[in-house]
This record gives sequence, C-alpha cells and structure tokens, in this order.
Amino acid sequence: IIINKIKNSDIADIIVAEILVAVKDNIGPFRMFVGDTFIDNLSLKAKEVINSAIDKKADAYVRNMVSQEVETFLHKPINEVADSISIYKDVITDVIFNMYKAFVDTRAEGLVKKIEISEIVKQKIVMYEPAKLEEIILMVVKKELSAIIYLGVLLGAIMGFVMNLF
Repeated sequence: IIINKIKNSDIADIIVAEILVAVKDNIGPFRMFVGDTFIDNLSLKAKEVINSAIDKKADAYVRNMVSQEVETFLHKPINEVADSISIYKDVITDVIFNMYKAFVDTRAEGLVKKIEISEIVKQKIVMYEPAKLEEIILMVVKKELSAIIYLGVLLGAIMGFVMNLF
C-alpha cells in the first residue's frame, strides 16, 4: 500500500516545483541567458527522472525501511513498545473499530449462518435432564409471571383511581 501510494503520488511535481523556485530565485543575472522554455524542459526531464527512480527503487527502499523498523521494534523492551503504542491510542482505536465494522458489515452474517446457533441451542437443551430443564423453565416463568402480576396491580390501581374520579 505504501509503495503504491508513493508511486501514485505527485512527489516529483512537488520536488521539481521547489527546485524551480530555488533556481529562479538564485540564478541572478544569468536569468536573461536561460529562457523559460529551457527551464520548463529541464523541469519536465527532472520529473521523468524522479518518477523513473521512484518506479525502480521505491519497492526495495520501502521494504528495506519497513523491515528495519520491524526488526528494531521487535527488539525493544516491552515498556518502550507500550509507550510508543499509547501515543497512537486514538489512531489504533479508530483502525480497530473500522476493521470490526467492516467485518460485521461484510462477513458476520455468513459466520453466524455457519455457526448454526439454533442447532447448538437444540443440542444443549437435549443434553439437559428433564428435571433440570423444568427447573430452568419454572425459574424464567416465575420471573415473568411476577412482572405480569405487578403490572396488573399497577394497571388496576390506575383504573380504580380514574374510575373514582369520574
């Protein structure tokens, strides 16, 4: 990715533009001997040379640089690694969140289908002894029934209050 970004960037244009400004500012009295056409042709040739060098050498240069950085990183003490990572906490958090979001958007549904949760639940229920299963069901039903009873009491109180008003 880094190599492609470098190759597709306009680094040559930026470098040549800066060099042209420096040359034009420092050429002094020789400016009248050097025409703008010569400078424009020179800048086009410079862009070609720079882009050619980037195409030929960027791959090896970036790979070597990344390898060196990885090697240096792997030999750092863990406390230095933790300090260097904490500096980029927000960036790392954003990257991980975006990766998670992309995973959920693209692959989570297929993964859930492969897992077959309903089949796993069926197998777990079948493995329970009937007495244990009945106990679990009664426990859940008891909680739900008590919630229904309290809701009925509340609704009854409200209806009684409203009926006494009228």
